[in-house]
Amino acid sequence: MMRSAIAAILMMSVTAVTSGAAAQMIIEKKVITAEAARKIAEGCEAYAKGKGWHVSVWVLDETLTPLYFYRMQGTPMFTVEPALAKAKVAVRTGQPNEAYVRNAETRGQFVATVNAVAGGYVLSPGGLPIMVDGQVAGGIGIGGSTDDRACAQAGIDAVFKK
Repeated sequence: MMRSAIAAILMMSVTAVTSGAAAQMIIEKKVITAEAARKIAEGCEAYAKGKGWHVSVWVLDETLTPLYFYRMQGTPMFTVEPALAKAKVAVRTGQPNEAYVRNAETRGQFVATVNAVAGGYVLSPGGLPIMVDGQVAGGIGIGGSTDDRACAQAGIDAVFKK
């Protein structure tokens, strides 16, 4: 009887230690939902309409997978790809796209352009990471307005402003 009790206690101890070790090997990741992506895009669209702009909006998850795309009626077709590139850069780097604009200003146009082309970066503002609890949970890219960054921020604020 005593041996059975000791064996049971040892088994529970091993299981508890093993479970704790396994838990240390797992991270909790923040991701945006498709519903959040839609609402972010709608917030951006409302902001753009208020300014009289026509924009393309991409919202990606943390794996660069598109969750939502919208090109407002009247938006030039050539805004679609740059907006997507801006969103991708924001997710990859966890930084606003204009970080690369500043890079161009400080490092010189040639170096910045080579880096941009090699990395697929667009040297104009309008891509923002969507941060949740300090983690990149997605990204948004805007093209077609005179202030793409403000439009992107308005979309994020429509869902995540505290």
